[in-house]
Amino acid sequence: MMNAQVWGQMFLLFGYVIVGYSCNKLHIFDERTNGKLSGFLLRVAMPATILASAFSQDGMQGGVILRALLVTVGIYLLLPAVSKILARVFHWESTVELMLTYSNQIFMGLPIVRSMYGESSIIYVVIFVMVFNVWIYTSGILTLHGKMTETKSLVSKMINPGIVAALLSVFIIFLDLPAPGLAVDLLAGVGSVTTPLAMMVIGSNVAQVDLRQVLIRKDLYGIAVCKLIVFPMMVRGVSLLIMGPGMYTNVATVLAAMPTAGNVTMLCSEYDGNASLAAQGTCICTVLSAVTLPILLSLLG
Repeated sequence: MMNAQVWGQMFLLFGYVIVGYSCNKLHIFDERTNGKLSGFLLRVAMPATILASAFSQDGMQGGVILRALLVTVGIYLLLPAVSKILARVFHWESTVELMLTYSNQIFMGLPIVRSMYGESSIIYVVIFVMVFNVWIYTSGILTLHGKMTETKSLVSKMINPGIVAALLSVFIIFLDLPAPGLAVDLLAGVGSVTTPLAMMVIGSNVAQVDLRQVLIRKDLYGIAVCKLIVFPMMVRGVSLLIMGPGMYTNVATVLAAMPTAGNVTMLCSEYDGNASLAAQGTCICTVLSAVTLPILLSLLG
């Protein structure tokens, strides 16, 4: 029964992707539309989702959040180290290290985790997103560029409405603040568009890539296997060892199984990485995740 529910949910989610893909091909969506919708999601819908979920966390203790935060930091210490080892073994360039380490946690991870595990799971996504944001703009830049840029520039990139909402949500849960009914209803209503809209934007972005050129690149498949299968199993092993079975471990596994984050391509463009490789790798991972994610979620139950 659980597997039927998982496959049904994944069919719905990737159905949104197909709708977005079709809208792009039919010229209903274009690059400008994608940018506008992405801005709305990042600045309005996703922060609303995060804040609404914070008020729905019943019985969540501050100690649990702190422990989850420490484990997440540990995972982000492990992932770049393993990525670097694999890059040396397989003679991959530094761009691949970022492709393996940083997953699409906001646009794809948040909607899928929320759909599969409910509102109570979002706090763990919030923790991962906060650590992700710090790591990609510090360790990620160091990996590509060999040195840090101006602190002011980095801080401006790290601080955005999603991160502010994440910090506020942790504050709300720690202090167990009461939920203002109408305000929470408003936040939940605005946030309700996050899942379909985010998945449609992903589909529209995929439609702008020449899939034939991507699919014939054999080197991308080895990277995709590491990203979509090997790394999630590694993260699951670490999470089980420290946190045991439960919500955190499932969320951590699913987030690690997401395709490469779009931030990687943008970072490569700015800091002398291989932006073309990052974009093509993100595309192939997104396409293949339509197969790997349902299987993984079925196994998780």
